[in-house]
Amino acid sequence: MKLLLLISCLAIPYLGHAQTKKNYNSSSALMRATMPRVDYEALRKQKDRELQILLEMNRRSEEQLRRANQELELSNASDLMSCDNLLVMIKSRGSFKATLVSIDMPGTDWLRSVKIYQMNNNYFVIAEMVSDRYGLETKEYAYCGIPSQNWNAFVSAPIGGRLTHGERFHDYIIDYKCLCSPQN
Repeated sequence: MKLLLLISCLAIPYLGHAQTKKNYNSSSALMRATMPRVDYEALRKQKDRELQILLEMNRRSEEQLRRANQELELSNASDLMSCDNLLVMIKSRGSFKATLVSIDMPGTDWLRSVKIYQMNNNYFVIAEMVSDRYGLETKEYAYCGIPSQNWNAFVSAPIGGRLTHGERFHDYIIDYKCLCSPQN
């Protein structure tokens, strides 16, 4: 009997320990079952998308900065370069958009042609004007930063048809003459 009592005394702590361990294991399984599963693949894909968005935003910022630098270069260049070089640069770097020639501008004898170019979201006009009293010689002049609504107002016929292209040139274009050096 003493032996049975001794065995039972020694076995009870082990049984309790086993029961506690089982409860611990079952509560751990319960915690795992109630915790949300983490989809690491979905997280990786989301992080990849966020990275792509950040890279695209960075690329756009760099593009805007590059354009701003080109515009600044052009505005600074027009201050320093000759008018002839400015005309060449506008013609070579700009995207030609439209032209009006003297036949399109009746009543305006002194204006031979007016061409518009676009560069870096800015509009530039090159106007060819008669430079002598006989109308035999012409000279080109550059006009920078023309608002698109000014160009449209210059090109379109006014209501009532009172203004000539020459008058509209003075109203909408001539104040935007580029700053450049007249020397070659």
